[in-house]
Amino acid sequence: MSNPYPAVIPMLAYENGPAAMDWLARAFGFRERARMVG
Repeated sequence: MSNPYPAVIPMLAYENGPAAMDWLARAFGFRERARMVG
């Protein structure tokens, strides 16, 4: 049986998520795939 989803899902958590995402995108070329607030 083939599972299209990875068994391990990496996650990063920051106090100021939007600012961290801006920095990660500039520094490493990260792209936001999903955002969980709260």
